[in-house]
Amino acid sequence: MLKGKSTQCFAQPAISLLPDDWISELPGEVVAALHIEGIDSETAVVDKETLRPCFEGQRLIASQLGNEAASVWSALRLHSDGFNRILLVNNSLNECQTGRLIRTLLELEAYRNMMLLAFPVAQQTSARVSDMETELADLLRQISGERVISEEREQLEKLSDMAAAVAELIAETRYRFDAARAYYQMVQSRLEDLQETELNGLQTMSAFIEHRLGPAFRTTEATKRRLDDLSSRVDRASDFLRTRVDMAIEAQNQALLQSMDKRAQLQFRLQQTVEGLSIVVITYYVLALCGVLFEAAVPFTPGMDVGTLKAAFLPVVLAGVWLVTHRVKKHLNRDAEN
Repeated sequence: MLKGKSTQCFAQPAISLLPDDWISELPGEVVAALHIEGIDSETAVVDKETLRPCFEGQRLIASQLGNEAASVWSALRLHSDGFNRILLVNNSLNECQTGRLIRTLLELEAYRNMMLLAFPVAQQTSARVSDMETELADLLRQISGERVISEEREQLEKLSDMAAAVAELIAETRYRFDAARAYYQMVQSRLEDLQETELNGLQTMSAFIEHRLGPAFRTTEATKRRLDDLSSRVDRASDFLRTRVDMAIEAQNQALLQSMDKRAQLQFRLQQTVEGLSIVVITYYVLALCGVLFEAAVPFTPGMDVGTLKAAFLPVVLAGVWLVTHRVKKHLNRDAEN
């Protein structure tokens, strides 16, 4: 706590007491740079014009905290030294209450900046999503027309590539967007803990932060929703086009099966014709063999007419050949079914 005139505020911040070499060797990156200084309201002049030089003449915001136990003054902007500044004016806080309040202000500044890390990511992602949405619209217009199956497969490959790109983009940004939501909620929680009320008609910290942080947060949320919506639309388009490709393939398969069925019927008819001819040929050769036997028996049976015997045996041989062929065919069909 500093006592005396308020124009002495931030003249010697705490970080100036640390060695520069030690500060430069600290690991990590700076997220929030903030000077907090406390003064006693009983020993200091506290009004807007008197405190303005402490903030390099920038526009001030202020509010009463916790039943007017304290007040805070700030510009919530970086100053010439690269730090933000908050002046805490203590009215009736004890040391423990002051410590908790300072911790809340430090967390508020850190969480506010951490949430804003998602804003440039959201802007870049939104531009990429816009390009993908345009590409998807072009693909959908092409899908709606009559296309050959090769073109539909090419479009399906493009949709698959787009789906992979969207999934990769979601994986790259989801952590940052979810973290932004968490940090935004923590900022809201810390602002509620301050229990602010207006002071001298000035804008409060809650109003200032919400006015600037709210649009950034809504931008990240809108970008997240656009990503999810784009992913859903790409999946639906892929399913629709995949269905069209499957239906086209099924139509081709049906046409192929019909063609195969016609060829099978022709082959069956040809097989029946061949079987009939085979029966005739076999009958002819059997009768020829019988004729040889009959001619050999002529010397032993005078008056036997070979032609008459062959004509008489023709129906018997024909029926026998047909019966044997039918039984063989039936046996083969039974083996094929088993």
